[in-house]
Amino acid sequence: MKKQLLFLGAFTVISFGVFAQNNANPDNVKVWLKPAGGTTQTGLNGYMPTKVDTNQWYNFTDESANFYVVFRSFSSEKTDLVDYNFACFDASLHTGITDPRIPTKDLMQKKLQTGAIFKHSLNLPSSYINPTDSKSFFTVKENAENQIYELMYYDTSFESADHQRVQTYLSLKYGISLLEKNNYVNRYGEPVWNIGLNRNYNEHIFGLARIDDFGLIQKQSVNSLQPVLTVTSLSDFADEEYMLLGDNAGKLTFVENENEMILDRQYVYQNHGSEKNIVLKFDYTQIENFDTDKIYALRINHGSTEFDVEKSQDYLGRIADGNLIFDNVTVNDYGLITLTNVTNTASFDEMEWVVSEKMEIYPNPVEAGGKFHIDLNFNQSTDVDVYIYQVNGKLISKNRLNAVTQQTFEHSVTTAGNYLVMVYAGGKLNTFKLLVK
Repeated sequence: MKKQLLFLGAFTVISFGVFAQNNANPDNVKVWLKPAGGTTQTGLNGYMPTKVDTNQWYNFTDESANFYVVFRSFSSEKTDLVDYNFACFDASLHTGITDPRIPTKDLMQKKLQTGAIFKHSLNLPSSYINPTDSKSFFTVKENAENQIYELMYYDTSFESADHQRVQTYLSLKYGISLLEKNNYVNRYGEPVWNIGLNRNYNEHIFGLARIDDFGLIQKQSVNSLQPVLTVTSLSDFADEEYMLLGDNAGKLTFVENENEMILDRQYVYQNHGSEKNIVLKFDYTQIENFDTDKIYALRINHGSTEFDVEKSQDYLGRIADGNLIFDNVTVNDYGLITLTNVTNTASFDEMEWVVSEKMEIYPNPVEAGGKFHIDLNFNQSTDVDVYIYQVNGKLISKNRLNAVTQQTFEHSVTTAGNYLVMVYAGGKLNTFKLLVK
């Protein structure tokens, strides 16, 4: 007869105390199933599911057992992930779980579909540990509606800090937010996400990290449950450096704030390490009433979690492949990230425009109907996008130039006024102000 064990499905409450983390060292992992090689857009944060060998038996080797399983389940019914086979009875780790911190069945189902981390700790009677005749062992189940990405079996007892360490690694690798927001810690037990910085921004935590203990260098990530914002690092990470993001669970729609139209969902970043340059990419198909003919800017209030137009560092975005992209964004210790819909480009007069020494726009001013030119010179073949916006932020022209080394771009505007010309090439956004008389 198979007994069904009760699992919390995510993580029990863990308090900060003594940080040993000795047992969580990967050298102590008895069985470690990792993702299959390669990357995929349809997997979990770019990873592919592990290849399950259902014929492989794994012996229990100690009275203490700690399991972690990362998976996705598309089944509406309870299905087994791992079967435990003991001398006296059988049991299983399965998807039919509940958790009081997940209030609705629909939300639980969505979490299972988009990615979940299960933890299970066992204290086995010594009589169960008999690897010689394989009376006590476990097997990993294969199911067409389940995808297992990673399984870790430790045959040692865990302190709270050990659990936090493993959870931090798995959460940041797969973009799965921990239910206990204070469980993100480094090797020394120090928090890498400060929940008290601003308690309004502790939702959908994800980010980048390098954790050499587990062989993790995560330089691109998106939250599995809310895949709206993707972050990519242009900078290298040293061991135990972390850059995490959390949001306020705001709606994916623009609202008025300080006479600006801003995305109701705002983000806080927390960076533990050296200053980083990152790329932020919004999937605008998930944003209500997003207008691809408008211009958008990112306002970042460094060293603050309050929105302040006067003190923000600003970046202009570009639209490509269904995404709104902000290149070469600088982050230091912490700050608030706000997406704005620009309705008046004159409000960005103080922005530090990025201008390449290899580009020049002329004549400027130019007569209405007359042609202006941009000289493009690159040391290798480069694709170029040229955007022209009215002063109210409306896109009036977009042009793609392929494989440019040396070329002069020509264009004319028939209506007098102030315009913003943006040239994206070689990973840089070059911005010019154009006066048409």
